[in-house]
Amino acid sequence: QFTLECWVNISVFAANTIGIYGVNTLYATGDSDVGSGFRFVIMRDSTLGGYTTNGVYLTVNSTPIAIGAYSSFTTNTWYHVVASRIGNNLYLFLNGSLLSTTSYASSIPNATTYQPTIGTIQYRGSIYYQINGKISSFRVYRGKGLTASEVSQNFNALRGRYGI
Repeated sequence: QFTLECWVNISVFAANTIGIYGVNTLYATGDSDVGSGFRFVIMRDSTLGGYTTNGVYLTVNSTPIAIGAYSSFTTNTWYHVVASRIGNNLYLFLNGSLLSTTSYASSIPNATTYQPTIGTIQYRGSIYYQINGKISSFRVYRGKGLTASEVSQNFNALRGRYGI
């Protein structure tokens, strides 16, 4: 069980994918294990990389495992984004509201065996999908998946600070 929670404000969508959090292997040149890791991203252009929906994504080894559809991301606006795992269920939230629930029983790569990054995604030792904006109040809950009511409580407690 875990929760990833933060506030994100994107100044410029310089890339179609914005990395919020990732745990990825540090690849050596020629490594055949391409795409290994876990990523929490915002996708703005769903026509890239086989993604079919704009919104918030969780991916494992470059395969989407949870998709929270949201088509109206705008620049210079704060968003509260949360990914939570309780048992075999993954939950994605935006601004205190549930976007999606997905069943996923397999293990997810973690920061014990992978290099964690915030505000970007690392791939083969290089930085990609770096946020051009701000991330605030980033929290990782290890061993605790926040429920919908807990996510809503956290959102409401800080929304005034972020002008929502």
